[in-house]
Amino acid sequence: MGVGLGAKESCDYARFGESEDNKILAEELDESLEIITGLWSDKPYSHRGKHYKVGRTTFLPVPKQKPRIPIWVGGFWPREGPFKRAARWDGVIPLVLPERLPQPNDIEEILAYIIRKRTQTSPFDMVNIGWTTGSNRVRDREKIEAYEDAGVTWWLESLYTKRESPEGMLKRIRQGPQS
Repeated sequence: MGVGLGAKESCDYARFGESEDNKILAEELDESLEIITGLWSDKPYSHRGKHYKVGRTTFLPVPKQKPRIPIWVGGFWPREGPFKRAARWDGVIPLVLPERLPQPNDIEEILAYIIRKRTQTSPFDMVNIGWTTGSNRVRDREKIEAYEDAGVTWWLESLYTKRESPEGMLKRIRQGPQS
């Protein structure tokens, strides 16, 4: 499950009656993650927090994944908050400011930061969103290997570019993975 605050620069939370203050949004996200993991526990759960209240309930069905569904936190590097949060969970989907996709050297820096903050010994996923050509398997494999060497455990092939048509996306899907 991917979570994050969204980029303040591109979100209009006020339209939905939500705070636009990142500190409050972060508190709400942390509290909501506590709630959802409590609900996923297969035990009676209740919560009384600063932002949310949940009466005693048992949430069904519970996730099949154990100990729970993995939680990947998205965030913009070098903002530390999302990466401190990610260190407490199962993975990270990083972007870099100004808004761009990370390069392998960014991945290494972000992963080093998270490792310093992490207290769990459970596996941690470094997720990268990127593009490959879909036509040059050697070049595409070299690109992905550079990210793997930097610590990426998941590559999410983006099917969207401003110039991509739905037909082009479907063609790329049919080409399959680049490994």
